Amino acid sequence: METEAIKNHLPVFARSIAAMHIAEHVQIGRVDEVEGECIKVSKESSEDAHHHWVPLTWVEKVTSDGVYLSKNVDEYLWERLDDVPKH
Repeated sequence: METEAIKNHLPVFARSIAAMHIAEHVQIGRVDEVEGECIKVSKESSEDAHHHWVPLTWVEKVTSDGVYLSKNVDEYLWERLDDVPKH
């Protein structure tokens, strides 16, 4: 994946779940930086004030509006990495 388009502070979006009946994507945080094969989500933007990491393989697309993940909100919460990934 071309990581040059993933800029610090870009919003990170997960797909909403059907039960939410809201927009197609929900912001789950902001990019802190790209670390190896993961995006580090800033602790200032996360719901629990901790850093989290998402694999670059989860990225569906990157636009000037943000980074869009292929995972929904529940999948993100269950599958995200809560510790620094080992490279």
